[in-house]
Amino acid sequence: MQRNIIKKCKVCESTISVCFHYGVCTCRACGSFFRRYLLNEHGFKYNECKCSKENKDEKSQTNLAKCKKCRLEKCFSVGMKRLGLLKYPYKSLKNQST
Repeated sequence: MQRNIIKKCKVCESTISVCFHYGVCTCRACGSFFRRYLLNEHGFKYNECKCSKENKDEKSQTNLAKCKKCRLEKCFSVGMKRLGLLKYPYKSLKNQST
């Protein structure tokens, strides 16, 4: 019996390129977003909410893509955490294949 298990990103609910990033099952885009935050934690762009007041209660995927503060809050709320951070995470994989 074959089971089709579709993994969804816990942050944006995308089903494209989903695997574990920083302890949570997320898409590559959300994993990269969180990594950029970790590299620049004091960046001003994560402090301001860009959501419009009427849509603030309804945090849809389109709002998360536009508002970095809301997307970051969602990353933390689903349990993403700082793990060993590689400066160039794909470099070691590239060197092994050659």
